[in-house]
Amino acid sequence: MVEVVFAVGILAIVLLLLIGLMVTATTGSGSNHETVVGMALAESEIDRWKRESFTFLEDSLGSNLSMETADGRPHDIEMRIERMDTVAGSPDFDVLRLVATITWESRTIDPGTRKREGRVRLETQICGGARY
Repeated sequence: MVEVVFAVGILAIVLLLLIGLMVTATTGSGSNHETVVGMALAESEIDRWKRESFTFLEDSLGSNLSMETADGRPHDIEMRIERMDTVAGSPDFDVLRLVATITWESRTIDPGTRKREGRVRLETQICGGARY
């Protein structure tokens, strides 16, 4: 009789551990999927702006905000364009930094910040004389 109770107890512990493992794996894969969707949006936004002329990019310095629906949820897109060096005549004056920041309401809670906000940031540089 004691052996049966002991075996059932061990089986219950193993089942609880397996359930916990499955819940953790499901939550982790959902978070990874959201990050992949956000990164894909950031890459497409960077590519879209890189196809523009350098003069257009210079005229668009600052933050440019937009919103796009992906994976069934709205994603806020901030495209920031800034000069590497603000002093005219310096070697880096004709180099622009393009920073795409994508934010969305996450389905999971970040354990560090306790917030439900997902965020990815992608950055690149473009020079006036370069051709892509």
